[in-house]
Formats: sequence, structure tokens, C-alpha cells
Amino acid sequence: MSFIDNIYEALGEELLPDAPSFRALLIGGRACYVENAKSIIKYSEQEVAVAIPKGQILIKGEALNVKKYCEGDLVVCGKITGIERV
Repeated sequence: MSFIDNIYEALGEELLPDAPSFRALLIGGRACYVENAKSIIKYSEQEVAVAIPKGQILIKGEALNVKKYCEGDLVVCGKITGIERV
């Protein structure tokens, strides 16, 4: 079971069968967890662009840094001001 599956289970929520092929979770404006990240396209202290199945997402903020990128899991920390699908 993945990290995000554990969170859904703890909250008593169920994932829908037609859920997107990636998941992004913002944690208190200080961290963003992305599941099924394919690659990092752009990386700076203000933006991290991530390839996901069928597109990409852009994480915006200040003092951003990649804490984990392994086997499709990505964790970006810093002051996150926005996440958008591009």
C-alpha cells in the first residue's frame, strides 16, 4: 500500500476507480507529495515541473527543494504557493 493510500485509509475515504493516474497531496503548504511522477522537467527554487501520465504539473513556491524522487514518488518541500496541471 502506498503512502497516499494510507492517508486515504486513515481519513476513511475511498479512491474512485476512475481516479487520475497520478495523485498530488499538499501537506500544510510546506510539502507536496506526488505519486506516479515520470520525470522532473524543470527544477528551481521557485518552480518544479513534473511529468505525469498524460501531462505535467507545476509546483510553485519559494525555497523549493526535492527531498525524495524514487520509483515514481516525489516529495517537494519549501513554501508552496500553488500547484497546477499544465
